[in-house]
Amino acid sequence: MTDNDHNTPNNVISRFKFPYIPHLSHRVSRLFKNLKSGCAYYNLSTTKRFFTQLKHKTPSTLESEVVYKIACQNCHKCYVGQTKQYLKERIRQHKRDCEDVANYNKTAVTHHQMTTGHKFDFDNVEILDREKNGYRRNISEMIQIRRNNTVNHREDVEHLSIIYSNLMDD
Repeated sequence: MTDNDHNTPNNVISRFKFPYIPHLSHRVSRLFKNLKSGCAYYNLSTTKRFFTQLKHKTPSTLESEVVYKIACQNCHKCYVGQTKQYLKERIRQHKRDCEDVANYNKTAVTHHQMTTGHKFDFDNVEILDREKNGYRRNISEMIQIRRNNTVNHREDVEHLSIIYSNLMDD
């Protein structure tokens, strides 16, 4: 047989991919031998199982361009916000605002805390969405405000299209 004989349509060998299983794989190979086909085996044991966490996960406080939720520790309400900066910086600003009585109406967080005496759980902030585009991040924030029982001011969602509202109400 010459090298050219391997390239003719009558001598084309199809290969099928199977996991290698000792003893069984050899039996399967024999079945395909008469069909001008072959088996290509791969190993089920790979090095991937030993190296699943090569990179450390970024702490949520060091993420930016996110929509986040801060739960009130005393009631079932929460605050939903969005930020372009690191989340830890935005949370630090919320904490600072809540410590100063002069900031009574600065944000919905300070207003809720000052009028009710409730405290927000700044240590367990939840990221609801990650979005680099500022316009889409604002839309996401509005949707999350509508979906959650929030202390946010209603003007936070006044520009949300009626289409989104109808979809969320279904």
